[in-house]
Amino acid sequence: VASAERAMAAANAQIGVATAAFYPSFVISPTVGVDSRMIETLFNGPSLLWSVGVSATQVLFDGGRIRANVDFAKAGYDATVGNYRRTVLTAMQEVEDGITGLSALDGATTQAQSAVAAARRVLDMATSRYEGGASTYLDVITAQQSLLTVERQAAQLQGQRLLTSVFLVKALGGDWCGADVAGAPANCPAPAADRTAKAD
Repeated sequence: VASAERAMAAANAQIGVATAAFYPSFVISPTVGVDSRMIETLFNGPSLLWSVGVSATQVLFDGGRIRANVDFAKAGYDATVGNYRRTVLTAMQEVEDGITGLSALDGATTQAQSAVAAARRVLDMATSRYEGGASTYLDVITAQQSLLTVERQAAQLQGQRLLTSVFLVKALGGDWCGADVAGAPANCPAPAADRTAKAD
């Protein structure tokens, strides 16, 4: 977003550059030299000559070239404005998608954890029934398979939740080096308060 904003500002400045061609250009040209009839007085103060001249130039007829350059610069600015709007809308969409996805995955993770707890209770009951001789070991194996399936689903949901969190952090323009992030990487710079304390 910041890059698109700066590109828009640069394109706006190009309009000013193109418009400046409508105005005359002024040139100040100073000259300095020495003049003397005798070589021994050539570099003395009275032999020094200087002058300053000002010249102005203005294009009288260019066949519409300047106007076309201005129109071209304005068209470039309009294109960068459109790109800036698209970038902002895309960033807002990514943030909204991340927030919505996290909300949905939180609910699904809660349900998956409940399913894991229920599958563990079923496995405990099947094991107790097998140990008591009320059922075969096939019931225990079936309960173990069910528990493994729901645990796998819970792990997949947790992985998706972490990926969505990273996606949301990226969409917000953040990083892992925040001052309040627990377990920040060792190569992250210390917070400003810590740096001030160490300097003191």
